[in-house]
Amino acid sequence: MTTTATGQAMGTFRELLGPGRIATSIVLVGGVALQAINLFLTTSLMPTAISAIGGPNAVGPTG
Repeated sequence: MTTTATGQAMGTFRELLGPGRIATSIVLVGGVALQAINLFLTTSLMPTAISAIGGPNAVGPTG
């Protein structure tokens, strides 16, 4: 681990993916991927869902 000029510790990707931290890294990457998939599915299916219930006027006021 290296330190910056202000004395803060700065890690490397080798340390992040090293033994003992690989499980934590996988959980972190999995959480980010899950959120990205959730957002993608929501934004791609929302127009279909709105049109199935009658269009934007049936959902509520637009102004």
